[in-house]
Amino acid sequence: MSVKGSGEKQTASGSANPALDLELAYRLAADANQSANRLTLLQQVQAHRTLEEQLSARLTPYLKRLGESVDRIGRLLQFFDQGLSEREGGQDVLRAAVVFTHAFLEDFLRTLAGELLPVGDENSLKDVPLVGTGSFGRGEKFALGQLAQHRGKTVDQLLHQSVAEYLGRSNYNDTTEIAVLLTRLGFRVEDHNKAFAAIDRMIQRRHQIVHRADWIIEMDKPVLQPIDRSDVVEWLRVTSEFTSSLLTPLLQKLPQLLGAK
Repeated sequence: MSVKGSGEKQTASGSANPALDLELAYRLAADANQSANRLTLLQQVQAHRTLEEQLSARLTPYLKRLGESVDRIGRLLQFFDQGLSEREGGQDVLRAAVVFTHAFLEDFLRTLAGELLPVGDENSLKDVPLVGTGSFGRGEKFALGQLAQHRGKTVDQLLHQSVAEYLGRSNYNDTTEIAVLLTRLGFRVEDHNKAFAAIDRMIQRRHQIVHRADWIIEMDKPVLQPIDRSDVVEWLRVTSEFTSSLLTPLLQKLPQLLGAK
């Protein structure tokens, strides 16, 4: 049995060798770091999976509505092909398809803006009036008293409601207005404008159909303007490709909407 000298101190680990205690401390610290790193990695994986689930849930309504809109227009084209092309008034089915194509485009743009505008910066929101003020298309100044009706709401709630009211009365009558919206939402217009000329033709024809019943004047007489099925199919194709092209950058933007870091 050995006895330690009176000048030799016992360490907390029971060892009289400080070097051994230092090595043990290093090993314990390394093990702790590895455990912490493993935990951090696990937390990251779990957060990533949660984010994927949230993104999937958020994107599903977009994809479903896009699919349903295209299906509705496709059915109109099928009706036309099933004998209506030769009947009087049959081309009105094609005209309805043009109106639907523009409607699904506007619906998608409003839905997109409804997601992205409320989390936009001051510049992107400058033309959105405060909900309940009765203004439209311009961000006018308002008196402090006008906020009284919104007591209890958070700023985020007020932004979402103001954007929703604004978008409920918005429309897109040409691709210039669409380009302005995309810029406000943070998209690169040059990545999505390849078919703008064809989309403009679709919008102009829709305007002709809705506001003039597709009548034109020839030789001082009103004449119903003929419509070609191939044009309608092309307009549907380019509009679908345009909306689909926005989904990938939307997917990249959604994490910030979900609070991802």
